[in-house]
Amino acid sequence: MPTRLGEGINGTDRFGNAGAIVARTWAAASKAAAQIELTAKASPADSLDDQAIAQVLADTMVNKPGNLVSKHGDVAAELASGTRFEATYQVPYLAHACMETMVATASVGDGKAHVIVPTQAPDRVAQIVAELLGLTTDKVLVENTFLGGGFGRKGTDFQVVRQAVLLAQKFK
Repeated sequence: MPTRLGEGINGTDRFGNAGAIVARTWAAASKAAAQIELTAKASPADSLDDQAIAQVLADTMVNKPGNLVSKHGDVAAELASGTRFEATYQVPYLAHACMETMVATASVGDGKAHVIVPTQAPDRVAQIVAELLGLTTDKVLVENTFLGGGFGRKGTDFQVVRQAVLLAQKFK
């Protein structure tokens, strides 16, 4: 990333495939971000579509036996003795994705940490922050904001918390 992105920028950093701009204001960060040229690689999931997913599901239901949980009566005999009705109900694959991006804000200093994050597991956030900084959890304040939908991801994916804390520590 460029080293000079304008006024109000405290610094930049990289985390694997992610980049960060640390700024005094959102406007400064936004202006700097507009100057950065990004490239992306195709994901293996790019080739997935509704028809391919439906085909895999159909093949699985027909060709792979399920797990017998309980058996009552003789299903085969009952089906053979009467009229058989068959129906397939299908809905498109919908990603259960968060409505907003994964975000976190952190402040670190004086043996304490303050993290503002939409999370389903504030206690786990406190543990992770404490481990990163060598603190006890009573020195970590986690301010939980509205989620906008988490669907489990905001209770298991803490990468943005780690990034925010490490950036806060580096640029304090």
